[in-house]
Amino acid sequence: MERSLPDRSDSAEALPSMPRLSDYYRAAESQHRTFLPEVRAAVRAARAAKTDPPSFDEDDVRETLQRLPELDPTLSRTVKLLGKEPQQVRHWVARATLNAFNAFPSQSGHESEPVLARFDRFLRLSTDDLLGRDRQRRERAQNLLRLSLPWLVEKQNLKPEDALPLVGRAKRERTKTADLRRDMLRLLFRTPFTQLMNLSLVGAWFEKALAEEKRARLNAFRELSRHQEEEAARTAELDEVRARLQGMTEERDRLAESLRDTEAQLNGQKELRAIDRKQIVGRSRRFLEDRLSRLVSDARDALDCDPPYLDIVRQRLESTSEAIERELVKDDE
Repeated sequence: MERSLPDRSDSAEALPSMPRLSDYYRAAESQHRTFLPEVRAAVRAARAAKTDPPSFDEDDVRETLQRLPELDPTLSRTVKLLGKEPQQVRHWVARATLNAFNAFPSQSGHESEPVLARFDRFLRLSTDDLLGRDRQRRERAQNLLRLSLPWLVEKQNLKPEDALPLVGRAKRERTKTADLRRDMLRLLFRTPFTQLMNLSLVGAWFEKALAEEKRARLNAFRELSRHQEEEAARTAELDEVRARLQGMTEERDRLAESLRDTEAQLNGQKELRAIDRKQIVGRSRRFLEDRLSRLVSDARDALDCDPPYLDIVRQRLESTSEAIERELVKDDE
Protein backbone atom coordinates (compact mmCIF):
# COMPACT_ATOMS: atom_id res chain seq x y z
CA MET A 1 0.00 0.00 0.00
CA GLU A 2 1.48 3.35 -1.08
CA ARG A 3 1.87 6.12 1.48
CA SER A 4 0.36 9.43 0.37
CA LEU A 5 2.66 12.47 0.38
CA PRO A 6 1.60 15.48 2.43
CA ASP A 7 0.02 18.31 0.49
CA ARG A 8 2.34 21.37 0.43
CA SER A 9 -0.61 23.69 0.29
CA ASP A 10 -2.06 22.15 3.44
CA SER A 11 1.29 22.45 5.25
CA ALA A 12 1.64 26.07 4.12
CA GLU A 13 -1.77 26.90 5.48
CA ALA A 14 -0.79 25.34 8.79
CA LEU A 15 2.25 27.59 9.21
CA PRO A 16 1.99 30.16 12.01
CA SER A 17 1.50 33.69 10.69
CA MET A 18 3.54 36.75 11.59
CA PRO A 19 2.04 38.81 14.41
CA ARG A 20 0.87 42.33 13.67
CA LEU A 21 3.05 45.23 14.68
CA SER A 22 0.05 47.32 15.66
CA ASP A 23 -0.99 44.56 18.09
CA TYR A 24 2.48 44.63 19.65
CA TYR A 25 2.29 48.38 20.29
CA ARG A 26 -1.31 48.28 21.54
CA ALA A 27 -0.88 45.24 23.77
CA ALA A 28 -0.64 45.44 27.52
CA GLU A 29 2.77 45.11 29.17
CA SER A 30 2.16 41.47 30.08
CA GLN A 31 0.99 40.55 26.56
CA HIS A 32 3.54 42.22 24.27
CA ARG A 33 6.32 39.95 25.51
CA THR A 34 4.97 37.18 23.29
CA PHE A 35 5.65 39.22 20.16
CA LEU A 36 9.27 38.17 19.55
CA PRO A 37 8.64 34.46 20.24
CA GLU A 38 5.73 34.53 17.76
CA VAL A 39 7.91 36.20 15.10
CA ARG A 40 10.69 33.66 15.60
CA ALA A 41 8.25 30.76 15.51
CA ALA A 42 6.83 31.98 12.18
CA VAL A 43 10.33 32.34 10.72
CA ARG A 44 11.45 28.91 11.93
CA ALA A 45 8.31 27.30 10.52
CA ALA A 46 8.81 28.93 7.13
CA ARG A 47 12.45 27.84 7.11
CA ALA A 48 11.48 24.29 7.99
CA ALA A 49 8.83 24.22 5.27
CA LYS A 50 11.33 25.75 2.82
CA THR A 51 8.96 28.56 1.92
CA ASP A 52 9.63 32.23 1.42
CA PRO A 53 10.61 34.08 4.60
CA PRO A 54 7.56 35.68 6.18
CA SER A 55 7.27 39.42 6.58
CA PHE A 56 5.07 41.84 8.43
CA ASP A 57 1.91 42.95 6.69
CA GLU A 58 2.84 46.04 4.66
CA ASP A 59 -0.45 47.82 5.29
CA ASP A 60 0.01 47.20 8.99
CA VAL A 61 3.60 48.52 8.75
CA ARG A 62 2.51 51.77 7.08
CA GLU A 63 -0.34 52.29 9.54
CA THR A 64 1.94 51.62 12.51
CA LEU A 65 4.56 54.08 11.21
CA GLN A 66 1.92 56.77 10.87
CA ARG A 67 0.55 56.15 14.35
CA LEU A 68 3.91 55.52 16.04
CA PRO A 69 3.95 58.88 17.94
CA GLU A 70 0.58 57.86 19.38
CA LEU A 71 1.27 54.14 19.92
CA ASP A 72 4.82 54.58 21.28
CA PRO A 73 5.22 58.21 22.40
CA THR A 74 8.49 57.56 24.27
CA LEU A 75 9.76 54.93 21.79
CA SER A 76 10.29 52.58 24.73
CA ARG A 77 8.65 49.60 23.01
CA THR A 78 10.69 50.19 19.86
CA VAL A 79 13.88 50.25 21.96
CA LYS A 80 12.95 46.83 23.37
CA LEU A 81 13.21 45.46 19.83
CA LEU A 82 16.60 47.07 19.19
CA GLY A 83 19.25 44.50 18.20
CA LYS A 84 16.76 41.62 18.34
CA GLU A 85 16.56 38.85 15.80
CA PRO A 86 15.24 37.81 13.34
CA GLN A 87 16.05 40.10 10.42
CA GLN A 88 12.40 41.11 10.01
CA VAL A 89 12.47 42.75 13.44
CA ARG A 90 15.78 44.52 12.75
CA HIS A 91 14.38 45.80 9.46
CA TRP A 92 11.29 47.15 11.22
CA VAL A 93 13.39 48.89 13.90
CA ALA A 94 15.47 50.53 11.16
CA ARG A 95 12.32 51.84 9.41
CA ALA A 96 10.86 53.08 12.68
CA THR A 97 14.13 54.79 13.58
CA LEU A 98 14.41 56.43 10.16
CA ASN A 99 10.84 57.67 10.47
CA ALA A 100 11.38 59.08 13.99
CA PHE A 101 14.79 60.60 13.23
CA ASN A 102 13.66 62.34 10.04
CA ALA A 103 10.56 63.61 11.85
CA PHE A 104 12.78 65.42 14.37
CA PRO A 105 12.52 69.20 13.74
CA SER A 106 16.26 69.65 13.17
CA GLN A 107 16.30 67.18 10.25
CA SER A 108 13.66 68.75 8.06
CA GLY A 109 15.23 69.94 4.80
CA HIS A 110 18.72 68.65 5.67
CA GLU A 111 18.54 65.13 4.18
CA SER A 112 21.35 65.86 1.71
CA GLU A 113 23.82 67.03 4.38
CA PRO A 114 26.64 64.79 5.70
CA VAL A 115 25.44 62.37 8.34
CA LEU A 116 27.79 63.76 11.01
CA ALA A 117 26.35 67.26 10.58
CA ARG A 118 22.81 65.91 10.88
CA PHE A 119 23.69 63.93 14.02
CA ASP A 120 25.43 66.95 15.55
CA ARG A 121 22.38 69.14 14.90
CA PHE A 122 20.11 66.48 16.39
CA LEU A 123 22.19 66.34 19.58
CA ARG A 124 22.44 70.10 19.98
CA LEU A 125 18.68 70.61 19.61
CA SER A 126 17.72 67.64 21.82
CA THR A 127 20.12 68.43 24.70
CA ASP A 128 17.40 70.18 26.73
CA ASP A 129 15.20 67.09 26.49
CA LEU A 130 18.04 64.63 27.07
CA LEU A 131 19.01 66.34 30.35
CA GLY A 132 15.66 67.94 31.20
CA ARG A 133 13.28 67.24 34.05
CA ASP A 134 10.24 66.38 31.94
CA ARG A 135 10.23 62.60 32.28
CA GLN A 136 8.36 61.76 29.09
CA ARG A 137 10.35 64.16 26.89
CA ARG A 138 13.62 62.97 28.46
CA GLU A 139 12.71 59.32 27.94
CA ARG A 140 11.73 59.87 24.30
CA ALA A 141 14.91 61.86 23.56
CA GLN A 142 17.12 59.23 25.18
CA ASN A 143 15.35 56.38 23.39
CA LEU A 144 15.58 58.19 20.05
CA LEU A 145 19.30 58.63 20.66
CA ARG A 146 19.66 54.93 21.52
CA LEU A 147 17.85 54.01 18.31
CA SER A 148 19.51 56.58 16.06
CA LEU A 149 23.12 55.95 17.02
CA PRO A 150 23.37 52.28 15.86
CA TRP A 151 21.16 53.02 12.85
CA LEU A 152 23.39 55.89 11.72
CA VAL A 153 26.52 53.78 12.28
CA GLU A 154 25.24 50.68 10.48
CA LYS A 155 23.09 52.22 7.73
CA GLN A 156 24.49 55.75 7.24
CA ASN A 157 28.23 55.06 7.71
CA LEU A 158 28.58 57.31 10.75
CA LYS A 159 31.94 56.65 12.43
CA PRO A 160 31.67 55.73 16.13
CA GLU A 161 34.84 57.70 16.91
CA ASP A 162 33.10 60.80 15.53
CA ALA A 163 29.73 60.14 17.16
CA LEU A 164 30.74 59.32 20.75
CA PRO A 165 32.49 62.67 21.49
CA LEU A 166 29.38 64.50 20.24
CA VAL A 167 27.18 62.45 22.58
CA GLY A 168 29.38 63.25 25.58
CA ARG A 169 29.64 66.93 24.69
CA ALA A 170 25.98 67.55 25.57
CA LYS A 171 26.52 66.69 29.23
CA ARG A 172 30.09 67.98 29.37
CA GLU A 173 29.05 71.50 28.44
CA ARG A 174 26.46 71.59 31.24
CA THR A 175 28.43 69.85 33.97
CA LYS A 176 31.03 71.37 36.24
CA THR A 177 34.43 69.75 36.29
CA ALA A 178 34.07 68.63 39.92
CA ASP A 179 30.67 67.06 39.24
CA LEU A 180 31.98 65.40 36.11
CA ARG A 181 34.92 63.91 38.02
CA ARG A 182 32.56 62.67 40.73
CA ASP A 183 30.31 61.02 38.10
CA MET A 184 33.35 59.39 36.49
CA LEU A 185 34.47 57.95 39.86
CA ARG A 186 30.96 56.71 40.56
CA LEU A 187 30.91 55.07 37.12
CA LEU A 188 34.26 53.36 37.72
CA PHE A 189 33.32 52.09 41.19
CA ARG A 190 29.77 50.94 40.43
CA THR A 191 30.02 49.61 36.88
CA PRO A 192 30.12 45.82 36.49
CA PHE A 193 33.48 44.40 35.50
CA THR A 194 32.49 43.54 31.92
CA GLN A 195 31.14 47.03 31.28
CA LEU A 196 34.20 48.52 32.98
CA MET A 197 36.46 46.59 30.63
CA ASN A 198 34.42 47.77 27.65
CA LEU A 199 34.65 51.37 28.85
CA SER A 200 38.39 50.96 29.34
CA LEU A 201 38.68 49.54 25.84
CA VAL A 202 36.88 52.54 24.42
CA GLY A 203 39.09 54.85 26.46
CA ALA A 204 42.23 53.07 25.24
CA TRP A 205 41.00 53.29 21.67
CA PHE A 206 40.42 57.02 21.97
CA GLU A 207 43.79 57.45 23.69
CA LYS A 208 45.45 55.76 20.73
CA ALA A 209 43.34 57.80 18.30
CA LEU A 210 44.26 61.02 20.11
CA ALA A 211 47.94 60.09 20.05
CA GLU A 212 47.74 59.37 16.32
CA GLU A 213 45.88 62.61 15.78
CA LYS A 214 48.53 64.48 17.80
CA ARG A 215 51.29 62.94 15.70
CA ALA A 216 49.38 63.76 12.55
CA ARG A 217 48.89 67.33 13.76
CA LEU A 218 52.59 67.69 14.58
CA ASN A 219 53.49 66.34 11.18
CA ALA A 220 51.02 68.73 9.64
CA PHE A 221 52.58 71.62 11.58
CA ARG A 222 56.05 70.56 10.43
CA GLU A 223 54.84 70.30 6.88
CA LEU A 224 53.16 73.69 7.20
CA SER A 225 56.37 75.19 8.62
CA ARG A 226 58.36 73.70 5.76
CA HIS A 227 55.92 75.08 3.23
CA GLN A 228 56.05 78.47 4.95
CA GLU A 229 59.86 78.48 4.82
CA GLU A 230 59.77 77.48 1.15
CA GLU A 231 57.21 80.18 0.50
CA ALA A 232 59.37 82.76 2.32
CA ALA A 233 62.40 81.69 0.24
CA ARG A 234 60.39 81.92 -2.95
CA THR A 235 59.07 85.32 -1.85
CA ALA A 236 62.61 86.57 -1.20
CA GLU A 237 63.74 85.18 -4.54
CA LEU A 238 60.76 86.80 -6.21
CA ASP A 239 61.56 90.13 -4.54
CA GLU A 240 65.16 89.83 -5.77
CA VAL A 241 63.98 89.06 -9.29
CA ARG A 242 61.58 91.98 -9.13
CA ALA A 243 64.42 94.28 -7.98
CA ARG A 244 66.63 93.05 -10.82
CA LEU A 245 63.76 93.51 -13.23
CA GLN A 246 63.24 97.03 -11.92
CA GLY A 247 66.95 97.79 -12.43
CA MET A 248 66.88 96.30 -15.90
CA THR A 249 63.77 98.32 -16.69
CA GLU A 250 65.47 101.50 -15.52
CA GLU A 251 68.59 100.60 -17.55
CA ARG A 252 66.42 99.94 -20.57
CA ASP A 253 64.73 103.30 -20.16
CA ARG A 254 68.14 105.00 -19.82
CA LEU A 255 69.46 103.27 -22.92
CA ALA A 256 66.30 104.11 -24.81
CA GLU A 257 66.70 107.77 -23.83
CA SER A 258 70.36 107.67 -24.87
CA LEU A 259 69.37 106.04 -28.14
CA ARG A 260 66.84 108.76 -28.78
CA ASP A 261 69.48 111.42 -28.08
CA THR A 262 71.97 109.67 -30.36
CA GLU A 263 69.38 109.35 -33.08
CA ALA A 264 68.51 113.03 -32.68
CA GLN A 265 72.21 113.96 -32.92
CA LEU A 266 72.66 111.69 -35.91
CA ASN A 267 69.62 113.15 -37.58
CA GLY A 268 71.02 116.65 -36.87
CA GLN A 269 74.40 115.71 -38.33
CA LYS A 270 72.69 114.20 -41.35
CA GLU A 271 70.76 117.42 -41.82
CA LEU A 272 73.98 119.45 -41.45
CA ARG A 273 75.82 117.23 -43.90
CA ALA A 274 72.94 117.51 -46.30
CA ILE A 275 73.10 121.30 -46.00
CA ASP A 276 76.88 121.18 -46.45
CA ARG A 277 76.50 119.00 -49.52
CA LYS A 278 73.98 121.39 -50.97
CA GLN A 279 76.29 124.33 -50.25
CA ILE A 280 79.28 122.52 -51.76
CA VAL A 281 77.32 121.45 -54.80
CA GLY A 282 75.99 125.01 -55.26
CA ARG A 283 79.42 126.56 -54.81
CA SER A 284 80.97 124.02 -57.17
CA ARG A 285 78.29 124.68 -59.72
CA ARG A 286 78.84 128.42 -59.44
CA PHE A 287 82.61 127.95 -59.68
CA LEU A 288 82.30 125.80 -62.77
CA GLU A 289 79.72 128.00 -64.42
CA ASP A 290 81.04 131.45 -63.44
CA ARG A 291 84.83 130.95 -63.53
CA LEU A 292 85.96 127.85 -65.34
CA SER A 293 83.31 127.88 -68.02
CA ARG A 294 84.32 131.36 -69.26
CA LEU A 295 88.05 130.57 -69.18
CA VAL A 296 87.61 127.30 -71.04
CA SER A 297 85.26 128.99 -73.51
CA ASP A 298 87.85 131.74 -74.20
CA ALA A 299 90.58 129.13 -74.68
CA ARG A 300 88.41 127.17 -77.10
CA ASP A 301 87.58 130.33 -79.06
CA ALA A 302 91.29 131.23 -79.25
CA LEU A 303 92.07 127.79 -80.62
CA ASP A 304 89.34 128.09 -83.22
CA CYS A 305 90.97 131.22 -84.72
CA ASP A 306 93.16 130.94 -87.84
CA PRO A 307 95.88 131.17 -86.90
CA PRO A 308 95.06 130.24 -83.27
CA TYR A 309 96.01 132.58 -80.46
CA LEU A 310 98.16 130.26 -78.46
CA ASP A 311 99.22 132.95 -76.01
CA ILE A 312 95.61 133.55 -75.12
CA VAL A 313 95.01 129.84 -74.81
CA ARG A 314 98.04 129.50 -72.51
CA GLN A 315 96.92 132.47 -70.44
CA ARG A 316 93.38 131.07 -70.03
CA LEU A 317 94.74 127.67 -69.03
CA GLU A 318 97.03 129.22 -66.44
CA SER A 319 94.11 131.25 -65.10
CA THR A 320 92.02 128.06 -64.93
CA SER A 321 94.77 126.24 -62.99
CA GLU A 322 95.14 129.13 -60.57
CA ALA A 323 91.37 129.29 -60.04
CA ILE A 324 91.22 125.54 -59.26
CA GLU A 325 94.14 125.83 -56.78
CA ARG A 326 92.45 128.74 -54.98
CA GLU A 327 89.18 126.77 -54.82
CA LEU A 328 90.97 123.76 -53.33
CA VAL A 329 92.57 125.97 -50.71
CA LYS A 330 89.07 127.24 -49.72
CA ASP A 331 87.84 123.59 -49.35
CA ASP A 332 90.75 122.72 -47.04
CA GLU A 333 90.00 125.69 -44.88
